[in-house]
Amino acid sequence: MWFGQSVSWFGDSLYFVSLLWLVQEMTGSRAMMGLVAACRTFPALLSVVAGAFVDRWDRRRMMIATDLIRAATVALIPLFRALGILQPWQIPVVAFMLALTGAFFVPARQALLPATVERRQIAPANSLMTLSQQAIFVVGYATGGMLIAAFGVLPMFTIDSATFLVSVTAITAMKMSRAETHPGRVDRDRVAAQEAGGQAGQEGQTDRAGQAERRAGRSGLGRELGEGLRYVYSSPALRIIMPLSVGLNFVFAPVSVLMPSWVSDVLRGGPQVFGLIQTASMAGMAVGSVAAGVLVAKWRRSVVALSCLGAMGLLLVVFSMVRGVAAPLAAMAAMGMTNAVTNIILMTWLQTVVPQRMMGRVFGALGTVSQIAAPAGQALAGMLGEVVPLPLLFGGPGLVAAGAAAVYALVPPLRRAFDLDQAEEAVPGRQAREAAASGA
Repeated sequence: MWFGQSVSWFGDSLYFVSLLWLVQEMTGSRAMMGLVAACRTFPALLSVVAGAFVDRWDRRRMMIATDLIRAATVALIPLFRALGILQPWQIPVVAFMLALTGAFFVPARQALLPATVERRQIAPANSLMTLSQQAIFVVGYATGGMLIAAFGVLPMFTIDSATFLVSVTAITAMKMSRAETHPGRVDRDRVAAQEAGGQAGQEGQTDRAGQAERRAGRSGLGRELGEGLRYVYSSPALRIIMPLSVGLNFVFAPVSVLMPSWVSDVLRGGPQVFGLIQTASMAGMAVGSVAAGVLVAKWRRSVVALSCLGAMGLLLVVFSMVRGVAAPLAAMAAMGMTNAVTNIILMTWLQTVVPQRMMGRVFGALGTVSQIAAPAGQALAGMLGEVVPLPLLFGGPGLVAAGAAAVYALVPPLRRAFDLDQAEEAVPGRQAREAAASGA
């Protein structure tokens, strides 16, 4: 898993650098950049549906199938250019399809990872995966900008397509049992076998098991779609944190959408500078991935998470005010570090307390809830970018994030939600709610 994802992440880094820069080259339209960014994030709203299928299907086979689809989809851009039929409207379509398949791949990977290591190794495994991803993105973003300048933007999509095929080969080589890759099916088979246990003959047992499985298939999907959301709702800490996540995804939209315009129109740079900006962010996230464990060991999680959130907002304000190259790079690196610390705190806690058989549904529900405002924010950011000065669109969200962190820090119930383990342990009846949410 680690090897395959590492190669695929390198291709992803080239894709991320190239996608919006291709729009910049072909149209220069900030509204089109907003549309492409929205198409890249809108499928995340379907994560709750994807999570239910992750728990019903074989997770490894789902990862292989979605990687094959992504390899074919991203290859369409250089293919259309070679045929002379590449048009700007095709770019958001490709972005949407890649994101849609990714909405199934990511919760499958997150749900499968705990089955590859011992329970005590989940946190180190997350740190390794996160650190590897950020380190590879550092290299990919830096080299991507230079490769675009040297060879053009289209070869980057060809390379990305090839890396998906490497990922498929690596995932296929993973040696795992059926119980590890498809725990939901094993549970259904067990229930069906128990229902069929009273039959005297083997033929009767097989028929009863088949009927039970068909009934589970007809009624189970709708139930499972809601179980992830019910689990999230049953957690007081997550009910407090999710609105903040949704709001920040909305207000931070201009940063991802309009960065190519910022580099081109404000910093007067080219693809090399754009790649360096992305590299600085990933380098900061790599440092934050290492620092997260050290910081949490010394201070409460609420102190670490809210301090990082407030610092990230203030750093975005600084980024909107400075010019040149060195100062924006330093600000972006520091923003990446604070972002990684907060994300690792939440992800490690989730993979520790969520039942294995529900991880797909819960991660899918969280992906849907946390990303629900992103497409609207990105589309709006693209339209506002045509009429509102870019420094205002960058600095304003930073002030909002810093203010939100201050409010959460000053209000005790909101602050305690970030001490996730203490907050959940203090809630009576948690085990009963988990059993009800999982249908146990």
